[in-house]
Amino acid sequence: MKQDAFELVNIRLGYETKSFDIILWCKNIFNQEYLTVLNEMMNTGVIKAVEGNPRTLGITLRYRF
Repeated sequence: MKQDAFELVNIRLGYETKSFDIILWCKNIFNQEYLTVLNEMMNTGVIKAVEGNPRTLGITLRYRF
């Protein structure tokens, strides 16, 4: 079994200073569906497939002292 090629697009936008950072980020911005593992298990006909991560949003706050 074979999977077509695909691309994942991530973005990271933020503001950084000497004492703090605030960063907004998104992984898999277009919510591409894909498989991270795809193989046949020991010629049994059973296909093992693991879905990739969906769109994930987050914020990172960092303070340095």
